[in-house]
Amino acid sequence: MEYEKRLHGREEMKKPISLSEIQNQYFKFIEHNFDVLYKVMLEKKLTPHDIGMSLTKNSNEYEKWTKDLDKFLSLIDEFWESAGEIAQMHIDDMHGNVKGVFGGDLFASHGENIASKCGIYTDTIVFPDPFLRIKYIFEQNNKEDQTYYLIKHGLNILQYKLLACADIKTPIVAILPDLSILENNEQKLFFQLGQKDSL
Repeated sequence: MEYEKRLHGREEMKKPISLSEIQNQYFKFIEHNFDVLYKVMLEKKLTPHDIGMSLTKNSNEYEKWTKDLDKFLSLIDEFWESAGEIAQMHIDDMHGNVKGVFGGDLFASHGENIASKCGIYTDTIVFPDPFLRIKYIFEQNNKEDQTYYLIKHGLNILQYKLLACADIKTPIVAILPDLSILENNEQKLFFQLGQKDSL
């Protein structure tokens, strides 16, 4: 009986918004911030790395991109605080499909589409949002580095938009938050453990 109540509660939580809607809202926000650069990147056949590096060479550009960085990261936090747990439930409750979760670096390599390689073995590839993971790195970086990583990851994420927002039952790609980062206590614990390991 208790299990049925929890299951019912979980289904009720998922009802107001689908995973597809969450992904579309997320990509709309990312596109709003990086679309101009993304079009230039495609037109000139450059990579996210190329665009990021070129903007770090111009102080006007990196001042412009870092001016509202805190606000940008705060909006990412707010979005995932409201939708992250529900998005995770949608993915967890997809049964009958093979899911792979990207680990390792902050996000997949900008130079190749991981979905084209791993899509043979998995139905859905879950990427953690790099902007949640990177905000602690930003605290230690200068404005040039902040601009580079912001641009590189923003443009790289947009390369997965069509796969994440495709109107299909089982998504090929999904961007989700690393829920432990949203939990302040867990976040501090991981930071302390990482600091001890580094030292």
